[in-house]
Amino acid sequence: MLEATEKTWFDEAMMKRWCFFLYGVACHALFLGVYAYFCGFTGNLLVPKSIDTPTGTPLDPAIMIDMLLLLAFALPHTVMARPGFKRVWTRIIPEPIERSTYVLASNLLLMLAMWQWRSIDAVIWDLRHPVGRIALWSLFAVGWLLVPAV
Repeated sequence: MLEATEKTWFDEAMMKRWCFFLYGVACHALFLGVYAYFCGFTGNLLVPKSIDTPTGTPLDPAIMIDMLLLLAFALPHTVMARPGFKRVWTRIIPEPIERSTYVLASNLLLMLAMWQWRSIDAVIWDLRHPVGRIALWSLFAVGWLLVPAV
């Protein structure tokens, strides 16, 4: 039989574990939604704003903003994955939710990038050959399906 203090500690530990678990599930579920939207965003598929949605931003500012958005996503996304950062980070964020917090931060930064993305008024490439289009769309689909599958 557990004493009162042991029972309280056990209850608190279980509550913390459940909170960590639910936080992790929420962060990873958000990832699936953001990832699906990002697929549509980059492929101009089924989303209200895509990578090519006109914004009316002149070329130079659009390139500058987009580069800053890419940097804002890539830098923390890369740094947070490093063991040295994780050692420091887990002094602030409990180790069981460190990965979930990394996923949350990446989600938020990617959402910011999609929200603030500035299209440029230029065609970078356009493949018109039917076989080539099918091949590229197939590679697009396989590439996007690999991440959640792995």
